[in-house]
Amino acid sequence: MFKSVEGIYAQGAIKLLQKPENIPPNTKVIVTFLQPIESTSNQIKKEILTNEEIEVILEEYRQENKGRPFGLCKGEFIVPDNFNEALPDEILELFE
Repeated sequence: MFKSVEGIYAQGAIKLLQKPENIPPNTKVIVTFLQPIESTSNQIKKEILTNEEIEVILEEYRQENKGRPFGLCKGEFIVPDNFNEALPDEILELFE
């Protein structure tokens, strides 16, 4: 069983922001530290482009007669060998 809850690490302790339900006593946990809230917010603000900024970039590509650049995510993920194989019937049924 895996269950995630949000919390904050401060002064050597982790404070949970919500109480986990149905967790037996002495349950083993794994703690993953994320970026601090302030830097995450700033990073998100810097990475989000306005529609106008996107249009400017697209127009530059159109004027230079360039297509979309390839390889932007190279090395960030691996496409599995079975990527083009048919999905199992139970998955396909979910889309019907």
